[in-house]
Amino acid sequence: KSAQAMAHMQADVPFFGSLLRAFFDELPARRQQMQDDWYRSPQQVKHHSHALKGLALTLGLHQLAETAVHTERLAARGAALPADELVHLEGEMQSAGFQILRWLQLHKDVLETTP
Repeated sequence: KSAQAMAHMQADVPFFGSLLRAFFDELPARRQQMQDDWYRSPQQVKHHSHALKGLALTLGLHQLAETAVHTERLAARGAALPADELVHLEGEMQSAGFQILRWLQLHKDVLETTP
């Protein structure tokens, strides 16, 4: 799956570059929203996790997608969410951010010449 996603992304660097940049720019707000809702609203966490999973799968960030699926399942139970799971999710979000930066850097020449 990852290889297919990457090959697809290489085929249209400007398009996926803009998606990745937007996703990267939104990560701090997504992370903050997840933190804000973690102990108050498992239903909102479920919603955030579902959206994060979809974006991660679209962009080939499979480790983040797996973590989001796990978080979505935990939140669906409606019980209090464990703090260590938030730490794990935040770590995966940070890792995804680094992967995105690396991809953008590798394709910098193409992205800078795109109108």
